[in-house]
Amino acid sequence: MRIALILAAILVAGSPVAAAPADEISAQVKQCLSLPPASRNPYRAELSVTFKNGMADTIEIVAFAPDNAGGKAIADAAMRAVMRCGPYASAGERATLLFRSE
Repeated sequence: MRIALILAAILVAGSPVAAAPADEISAQVKQCLSLPPASRNPYRAELSVTFKNGMADTIEIVAFAPDNAGGKAIADAAMRAVMRCGPYASAGERATLLFRSE
């Protein structure tokens, strides 16, 4: 069973991005996210993303939990989803995305 994903927070630095565009980005990423089996357990993944011309330019895994191979697999899946789901029409220059289970 797939655990529902919550894009709990999008903290934006650089260009201002309103709540509506942030919601658009999170909804777009959620559509592309394919979670591994480890997502059946509570998880958290934080990514730092820079955008260029509406596309993810650099993506860095800031933190993930649990601190094991399953948590890393979830963070990697989130990173792949951000890369696949562009372009992001409402993206600013930088965003920190926080994914977590319910």
